Amino acid sequence: MWLPGHLALAFLIAIPVFAWAQRKGEIRTPIILVIFFAAFPDFFHIGDFRAVSHSLVGLAGLMLIALLVLSVFVKLNRWTILASVVGASSHLIGDTYIGHIYPLFPFSNAVLEFNEFNTLFDFQTELALSALALLAIPVILFWDRKRRWAGRTGKERSFLLLMSLLLIVFGFAELVLFAQMNLGRHSPRSVLLMLPLFASPLLLMLGWIDLRPLSQYVKRKLGKTPKTDFGR
Repeated sequence: MWLPGHLALAFLIAIPVFAWAQRKGEIRTPIILVIFFAAFPDFFHIGDFRAVSHSLVGLAGLMLIALLVLSVFVKLNRWTILASVVGASSHLIGDTYIGHIYPLFPFSNAVLEFNEFNTLFDFQTELALSALALLAIPVILFWDRKRRWAGRTGKERSFLLLMSLLLIVFGFAELVLFAQMNLGRHSPRSVLLMLPLFASPLLLMLGWIDLRPLSQYVKRKLGKTPKTDFGR
């Protein structure tokens, strides 16, 4: 699967997690974690290392490292861990259905695959998943009535912002690759419809991340910084 399909599939699978999280008064952090970790295995899509990030044991090890790093910046609890695991697991589900994974690597190099990657069926499936995810967004907006990050520290908000920025850069890189592989004189309509969906990480950033608390945090920090003669 390409990035739009992975994000849409993860979003749909994680709706029960969002429903649980909104009872705690915050829904944006689990959404960002689900979406980020839905793309996480492809961050390691480098040569033969794909077999590691697209296997049960390999992805579990990478997730453990990622959660240890995450715990330095974000307070981990049941639903933040669950959101991260659901996001990463949905990637393997997607690539099993369209693409391939190495479920038992490093114990076996056997490949599990149901449908070929980067085909018309692939594009149509990802478009259908994206349409369903878009239909679910009004429900999420209703749950997020407060539209704020309740109780998030400046450090935590900054780190989640960085995760979203990384996802935007990754989405742009995948868009370039997708265009190189599929855009041509006789490109099917589904290819053209797929192109704007690579902007979904940017929409996530604009729609779900409240930058006002972050800007206030930065201003407070700058206000405490003593003035210098630099620039005179």
